[in-house]
Amino acid sequence: MKYFKRFNAIDLLLLSYVIVTFCFIFVFYQRILDANLHLLFRVAFMVLIFSLPLFDKFLKIPIAQFFRIAYPLIFISFFYSETDAFNNVFFQNLDYHFARFDSILFGFQPSLAFYNSFPYKWFSELMNFSYFSYYFLIAIFSIYIFINDKSSFVKIIFYITCSFLIYYITFIIIPVSGPQYFFEPPHNQIPDSGIFRWLVKWVEMIGERPTAAFPSSHVGIVLILIIIALPKYLKTWYWLVPFFILLSLSTVYVKAHYAIDVIGGIISAPVVLWLSKNLFILFKKKNLKTAYATIDC
Repeated sequence: MKYFKRFNAIDLLLLSYVIVTFCFIFVFYQRILDANLHLLFRVAFMVLIFSLPLFDKFLKIPIAQFFRIAYPLIFISFFYSETDAFNNVFFQNLDYHFARFDSILFGFQPSLAFYNSFPYKWFSELMNFSYFSYYFLIAIFSIYIFINDKSSFVKIIFYITCSFLIYYITFIIIPVSGPQYFFEPPHNQIPDSGIFRWLVKWVEMIGERPTAAFPSSHVGIVLILIIIALPKYLKTWYWLVPFFILLSLSTVYVKAHYAIDVIGGIISAPVVLWLSKNLFILFKKKNLKTAYATIDC
């Protein structure tokens, strides 16, 4: 038990997620593809997390301090892709219902009509650039906080990591793959238009899976960054907001999401952040090293 006192809140958060999903895989073992491999990954993650406090006294340079706290963000895409293996345990894909809801709500399919209304190469590149920028926004925001407000770094990385994991649990419970997987070709595709379209397709090839459409974590996470940025980090707020608007549009344009997924991302973001903040407070009440672990705050 004494050893747990050496963990920071982020270590405990990731360890909790790994243990909970380990139990989930174990209980539904027969219904999960490559269950043994997923269990093995979790054992490896547990070894990693338990090893981290042993190296804390050697963290002298800023880049090592940064990655000691922000390391879960390196594995976020891995945990995302895993939801594809877990998300049909309770229900089969619900895309039909979400696509139908879009049709009822708007009178047409936004994910199909949006591209058809703006098939221009320059607009397609703008949308692909906006969608691709998501993968850098979190890193840039995290680095900005580390440089400018180190005392809040652990807390904010906790909020971001916890928000991702809450969304991943939601994706496991609510399996929706998105228009690019639900609709038949060529309706699920948009033509190549330039370098950013190629980059988006490359990301989809190496990491995208038929999972995680509702609610849109792309939209939700960036909105969470915006909420965190107000009122303390206005410099980041000024460039996050335009990216948020373009990103929200691009998720529908590139057919990664239904319009209802974007709405779900907007509505869910304050709730997910509230849950993350309360989990952070819960760890603090347990007298664990949450706010002042590892780095000199």
